[in-house]
Amino acid sequence: MQLTVENMPWKKYRRLASRPSDIGLQYNRSCPMCCDASSSALSSASPSAPVSAAPEPPPDKTLLSIDDFQFYEDLDGKNRVVHRIVACGGCGFVYTNPCYTPEGFARLFEKAGKSYGHSEGRCQEQAAWLQQHVLDIESVLDIGCGSGAFLKALPRGVQRYGIDIDSGSIDYADEENTGIHFSLGDFSSAFSPHGANHNAIPDVAVITLFHVLEHLPDPKKTLVNLRAQCRDNASLVVEVPVIDRAAAEQNKDIVGFYTIQHLSHFSKASLHAMLACSGWQVTFSEDIRDYNGYRVLAVAGGAVSETVSNPARQRDMAATHDYLAQWRNNVTQVDGTLASLYASLATETNIIIWGAGQHTEYLCHLSRIFNNTRRFIIVDSDPLKQGTAFHGIAVLAPDAIPQQLWCTGKEPIVISSFGGQPQIVQQLLQRGVAPSRIISLYTKPNVY
Repeated sequence: MQLTVENMPWKKYRRLASRPSDIGLQYNRSCPMCCDASSSALSSASPSAPVSAAPEPPPDKTLLSIDDFQFYEDLDGKNRVVHRIVACGGCGFVYTNPCYTPEGFARLFEKAGKSYGHSEGRCQEQAAWLQQHVLDIESVLDIGCGSGAFLKALPRGVQRYGIDIDSGSIDYADEENTGIHFSLGDFSSAFSPHGANHNAIPDVAVITLFHVLEHLPDPKKTLVNLRAQCRDNASLVVEVPVIDRAAAEQNKDIVGFYTIQHLSHFSKASLHAMLACSGWQVTFSEDIRDYNGYRVLAVAGGAVSETVSNPARQRDMAATHDYLAQWRNNVTQVDGTLASLYASLATETNIIIWGAGQHTEYLCHLSRIFNNTRRFIIVDSDPLKQGTAFHGIAVLAPDAIPQQLWCTGKEPIVISSFGGQPQIVQQLLQRGVAPSRIISLYTKPNVY
């Protein structure tokens, strides 16, 4: 049925009760940094050496917790999890716990789609940086390659390999990038010499992980396995967001540093420590301008039992508390913007929300955007989200909205996105929406 202004599917917010899933979505795990260090493939400890009983570490400390977090769409209440960030009571490493099971990850992130990605030109910048810092590159393996944009930006004379867990990205990459070898695989198990899904890595000169390590449930295991299988003179490039820069670079976004898809939350010190004990020696590191990215170049070496020093750990915790204080302040500011909007509207005014991703779920929990008196529609440009429902509210494609509603409607349009806000504003203006109707929650957002 063609939508008109008169038959728009405006709906009130209706949160389904949480129900048990038919599969396990989450599990409790130990600290990815300090647990089971003796099982490292590169450990030099003698198998026959006596093991002393270590005292139990203090319990982990909860830094942030959002219960009953729904992923992307209504699934009869069966896609709800606990989003909890903890600091290890033993080593201080910050991680998400409970963690997603492999099946849970696939189920929960099925509709993520355009929630992932990078800004235009980022892959070209990464390729140029690599050629500047690693001379005479003969071959590269990009782990988490997506659709292959970074590999495509490298010279054709370089042997290029890519692996990703998303079948859609790999299918598209295969179609678009001739001369590059792509494969589908789970990063956590694909490189394990003992894993059922073992897939030996190509013999390459450089391995890259751009914003991948923070998504893995066991990042140290992946680093150890890569080191065990790579050539002795291999180089490794890793880039992650770090808490050291979160307050400066992510202090506006209410999703921010502790996003749902990041499972390990690094500092510069903890990243260096994890690389060292996994058999990688950092030779160069730098902050990447304009967003929260910390990039390191490492070479294969012997595993070193390195921990974060007490002074560095204290700095990390100070940065964590500074960031969380700013984050809470930003939540208050966003909620205040919405409160001011509501105060200016008649009670019966309908509202359009552009964005059906995790940002809108954060708004559900942390702001007063939804109540039982107003009606909503949600717009999203991602085809994966279109045609679904978000807490009972229809998610529509922008083109499904009648042009009359864009041009002459009175309903305010709340942009529920941090990184996508500038592009969404431009799309609305191009559709003839009056600037006074556009409610932006952020100023000058900067993204990866």
